[in-house]
Amino acid sequence: MSEVPTLSRQGLVKWVNETLQLNISKLDELGTGAAYCQFMDLVFGDIPLAKVKFNARNEYEFLHNYKILQACFTKHRIEHPFDAPRLARCRLQDNLEFTQWIYKFVSTQGTLPEYEPEARRKTPGPQGVPMTPLSTNRAGSRAGSRTSLVGNGRALSAASRRQTRSVSNSSNGSRQSDSVASRQGSASRQSSSRFSTAPTVARDQKLNEYSAQLEEYSHNLDVAITERTLYYGKLLEIEDLIQNELERIYKEDQNAGMTDSPHMLLLRNIQSVLYARAEGFETPYRPEDEPF
Repeated sequence: MSEVPTLSRQGLVKWVNETLQLNISKLDELGTGAAYCQFMDLVFGDIPLAKVKFNARNEYEFLHNYKILQACFTKHRIEHPFDAPRLARCRLQDNLEFTQWIYKFVSTQGTLPEYEPEARRKTPGPQGVPMTPLSTNRAGSRAGSRTSLVGNGRALSAASRRQTRSVSNSSNGSRQSDSVASRQGSASRQSSSRFSTAPTVARDQKLNEYSAQLEEYSHNLDVAITERTLYYGKLLEIEDLIQNELERIYKEDQNAGMTDSPHMLLLRNIQSVLYARAEGFETPYRPEDEPF
């Protein structure tokens, strides 16, 4: 990718807007990760854009997008590491460097197939409006055809009654009873057909609802895992910073631990918060923790 020229900041903004039909004003806005995912979709065409959060506002939502991007890199064996937490902070320098790499990567892919970025972003998600089951349409057409046949039968039976009324009262009564029986039989068949299709429609609707709920629960689990990983990592960083600072103080003054300076008190208080155990929480038993 070395032969591809490097663009300026404004050149990259223009390229992003023209390629993905966006309207960003600065590269910081790419820190959400959504545009990076769509650039990979432009190249490979297999990114699940329905799961990408294009309207993300929070850092954990940005990290969700980077998780999708990392899955794409792994699938297509793209060996270019990126720091998702740093990019998710929406800082200019981090996103400038990564966007430069994205530009060079896309530019070296040769002629790409025709791509409609705005249409791809409108791909319905798993919680979109469910499609009408095919059985419902068929049931409706069958019910409509039976209704028209019943209506035609009524008209024919009425005409026959008027024509035969002058011939014989007994014959007229017989035909009236046959017509009533025919109408009752048609109505009962139509009613039974309607009730027989109702359970199928209800099952399809329930299945769609359960599928949408399952997809939502799966998404919420992914978000929870991402948040847990993010904040646990931050706690580890804080712990390392405090430990390093304490080691530095003890190297300078071995008796520093005996003093109650505001600095030492602050560090000890932070450590007490980090190591405090919630009420009722027990550390899981591990055999390797047993003393020899």
